Amino acid sequence: MNHYPLPQRPDAQINALINALQGHGTIKEYPRGACLTQNEESVNILLSGSLAMTRDWDNLIFFEIHRPNIIGISLEPHNPRFERFRLIIKEDSLVKKISRADFFKVIEEQKLWQETSHVISFYYHVLLWKSYHFYAADSYVLVRKSLITLGEMTPETRMNINASQYITSTTNLSKSYVMKVIQELRKGGYIEIQRGRLISLGKLPQKY
Repeated sequence: MNHYPLPQRPDAQINALINALQGHGTIKEYPRGACLTQNEESVNILLSGSLAMTRDWDNLIFFEIHRPNIIGISLEPHNPRFERFRLIIKEDSLVKKISRADFFKVIEEQKLWQETSHVISFYYHVLLWKSYHFYAADSYVLVRKSLITLGEMTPETRMNINASQYITSTTNLSKSYVMKVIQELRKGGYIEIQRGRLISLGKLPQKY
């Protein structure tokens, strides 16, 4: 299975939407571990910090957000995501909550529908990326893909993420198996790990 990187984040469009919403909504600080409320009446905007979207029955992480972003702008009136997934704060964060009606009123007034469609499309492609890399893959492939994805993050972001915990939380593989693979890749000189953080990543073997 070939690897391709995460879809490029539409920074300009996300920033345009966030800037347009200044002066709207309310801002609240959330501590690490808090569960961010999501419903059909509001949209959440991560201003600082990080969060993860997890599956309700096993806490499997579908994706993490480490930069300002907008969550919950689906145009569907009854989105099952509100019942099946949770938003968990990964580190102390500032989040703006704005009513869905006000959000779309600003979008309409400032003619930002193109920017909004870019952001929605980005999330769609992220889910396709997740399905391509992790659906029905064997255990080593899951570890390999997770390490590559971690290696594509900025060094600043990686320094806040424990590599083995990241892999187990995004794949549901056992901690013992993940640690075994990491140790063998480390001994083989394929990766450099310090205090649980991924420092550098070489070309990983296709098979284990």
